[in-house]
Amino acid sequence: MYADAVALLEVAHRAQADLGRFTPAQQVVLTDFRDDLAAMVDAGPDQFGSDDVSTLLAGAARTVSLLTSGTCDGFLPRGG
Repeated sequence: MYADAVALLEVAHRAQADLGRFTPAQQVVLTDFRDDLAAMVDAGPDQFGSDDVSTLLAGAARTVSLLTSGTCDGFLPRGG
C-alpha cells in the first residue's frame, strides 16, 4: 500500500494544474489529501501503518467522488 501512496502523490501533484476546476471546498479536500499523501511518503515505508491505509483509502474514495461531480469540459480533447 505504500507504493500506492507514492503513485497517488504523483497523481495529486499533476492534478494541481486543474485544481481551479473545483469549488473552493473541493479544493480543500483535494489539497488536504495531497498533504496527507506527502506526509505518508515523506515518513517512508517503514512508518506506513494501518492509520495510513485508512487515510489513503478514505482520501482516494473522496477524490473519486469529487471527480464524478461537475462537468468534464476541458478534461478530454474534443473529437474531430
